[in-house]
Amino acid sequence: MPLATARRRGTAGGILAVTDNGPGIPLEKQNLLFREFARFDPGAAEGSEIGLAIRQHIAHALGAVITYKSTPGCGSTFTLWLPRDPAAALTGDGATSTTT
Repeated sequence: MPLATARRRGTAGGILAVTDNGPGIPLEKQNLLFREFARFDPGAAEGSEIGLAIRQHIAHALGAVITYKSTPGCGSTFTLWLPRDPAAALTGDGATSTTT
């Protein structure tokens, strides 16, 4: 069952983390996580496979960062790190975004 937590991080902005206890993401597939149309399992249910890519683009537009930590066999945690002032990110006042 997924678990979502949110908290404010002082003057640095907010954090939203979602953790599950699923199968985790194999190490050799982790570099595909944010690629549009990447499919881990060709036999899986049909879908467009663009969900994480869209989320990454939205986060970047807000000056936010999405990170993940996954251990095969133990689940994954995706964390959205929000800037204190998203408006500054939209105007280009020094906000940066990377995905790890």
